[in-house]
Amino acid sequence: MTRSKISILGLLLLLAGLLQSPHLARSAGARSPAWIHVGPYGADVTCFAGDAQGTVFYAGTSEGRVFSSSPFRGRWRPRGLALAEPSAIVSLVVDPADSDVLYAATEYSGIFKTVDGGASWRRLGGGLPAALHIDNWGLASSPLLVSSSSPPAVYVNLRFDGVFKSVDGGESWWQLRGGGAESVHCLAISRWAPETLYAATARGLFRTTDSGALWRKCLSGEIRAVTLDPSRPSRLYASSQYKGFFRSDDEGATWTRVADNPQSAPLVSIVVEPNAPGAIYAAAMGGYAAPLWKSLDMGLTWEEIRVVERSRYSDPDTFALIASQPTVLLAAVAGHTFESTDGGRAWRLWDGGLTTTVAVNSLVLDAARPQRLYAGTSRGLFIVRDRGRSWKALAPLRGHRIFAVGPRDPRTLYAGEEWGEYLIRSDDGGRSWTRLDSDPFPRWRGVWSLVADPQSPGTIYASGLFDIAGHREMEGDAEGLLKSVDRGETWTVLHPFGTRALAMSQLGPYVIYAAGVGAVPVSKSTDGGRTWIDASAGLRGADVISIAVDPESPETVYISTADRGVLRSVDGGELWVPARAGLPDATARSFATSTGPIPAVYVGLEGAGVYRSTDRGVTWEAADSGIEGLTVDAIAVDPGKPGLLYAGTSDSGLFVSPTGGQ
Repeated sequence: MTRSKISILGLLLLLAGLLQSPHLARSAGARSPAWIHVGPYGADVTCFAGDAQGTVFYAGTSEGRVFSSSPFRGRWRPRGLALAEPSAIVSLVVDPADSDVLYAATEYSGIFKTVDGGASWRRLGGGLPAALHIDNWGLASSPLLVSSSSPPAVYVNLRFDGVFKSVDGGESWWQLRGGGAESVHCLAISRWAPETLYAATARGLFRTTDSGALWRKCLSGEIRAVTLDPSRPSRLYASSQYKGFFRSDDEGATWTRVADNPQSAPLVSIVVEPNAPGAIYAAAMGGYAAPLWKSLDMGLTWEEIRVVERSRYSDPDTFALIASQPTVLLAAVAGHTFESTDGGRAWRLWDGGLTTTVAVNSLVLDAARPQRLYAGTSRGLFIVRDRGRSWKALAPLRGHRIFAVGPRDPRTLYAGEEWGEYLIRSDDGGRSWTRLDSDPFPRWRGVWSLVADPQSPGTIYASGLFDIAGHREMEGDAEGLLKSVDRGETWTVLHPFGTRALAMSQLGPYVIYAAGVGAVPVSKSTDGGRTWIDASAGLRGADVISIAVDPESPETVYISTADRGVLRSVDGGELWVPARAGLPDATARSFATSTGPIPAVYVGLEGAGVYRSTDRGVTWEAADSGIEGLTVDAIAVDPGKPGLLYAGTSDSGLFVSPTGGQ
């Protein structure tokens, strides 16, 4: 299992408070940018490491980035490594004799080294295969090892080519031969006798006392993991694929079977607590993730450790135990990093400063409490407070992007997956969720758009793909526009064509606008979806991407198209006119409107940031300082503070502007 396949979701609990990040402005002038990046923070961490003194921690990510932090208090900081072609960092190892020397093994891009604490990196290679593939099969078990000898020896376990060794800091390598260097699952090295290594392989556990020149088998059967006890040089632990958990008290000469592996699942990582004799942590072989286990009696009995609440994404991506005071246990779950200093009983989020490519593709402000912003992202659902300084995960599901909030009860939330199997509802502000599948109809297969009726609590409109088996008028899978008047418990088909853009006026007369219903570019309904009127005069053949309704005028509507730019209608679709004066040649992805002394319309563009119009779309001006060149998929305006804007981008997270983008 490679680290690039990991995908899990975690709940947020800030370690030291989420501080506002430095802005990403590209302006060379002294003026502060109008837009400031505010998160979300976190990354898909694939490995951890710490220096010998436990004073610096490192994290490698699936995008080939390296971060460092001080224990217990610091934010994570980038450490320079940025790969031209991102490849997951599968192992980080600090030279035990020099904490400024760090090695990073990537899945496909090779091995890198820094001698200045991460300020600069260079690729190592002499003697290594040109197309090397490095796997972290054992989560906490590193495929890269550095000995405590002088000079240090460096070992790397390649997936298809066996074990290679270097004695000149990685400048040159040669391949080790023998049983202990073939089909290796896990390597371990003695810090007391650096010429002694152990190799867990498909054909048994092998031991060498001469740095890999000669290997001898010391335990039969397929061995998945091996480790040494840091407080007792002669003690080792090993996990067999089929025979259970073993211990040796004589450097591997003889072995005792201690017990079955937890739940009979082979352990792929074993880590021994240096400050608590008999305490062992281990990860079992899993699917996309591995359950984490703890034993306090040298493997005789085990208890499962839960980092976050139980869900299909609650098992750790990777974990590490770092010998500081107190000992720190780190775990990566669902794109978030957690730390525990009490043996895994309690966990705190440690995300501050970790960044990754993340899409924020839907934003909804709570009209009753506009200080609450709901964000649908590629890493899950969040509630955002304090202008982006506070983030809290809402659902144990990844990939939701469509949001709606109950018009009179802001505790009622709806969310859907664009390409998934869920439409869900929360009645308690996001603490718990109910899946909205009716039996036999519909079983959702993807939700494309979702709107809550502002005048009728419990009424929602949803468009998407669903399984309609059992529906008396339709068969198989189909798309469509549906309506529910009982908060999603039951549904009625309004139209057998789905729409990717759906909008509803917030003032009476209440009008629903839908894009792409059948061959009609824009349709509207004034009777709750019972009948539909063609509102596409002059738009034949247009590919409509998004729709927005002026909050003060239900007849004023803005649309973006793939081929004709932005258009506007002031008569409910009777006539559409171009509204792109001042806009660059870029596709509009999102709209938002604001009221106040100077009403404004904002448009988010593909690769061109945000533009603003104060004359209802007749002319536009750039409002993108600090967000230039980014694709903006979602915009939200605080109704109580019309100048307070939020912009969700396709790959750079969430930005906030307190000045209307100016």
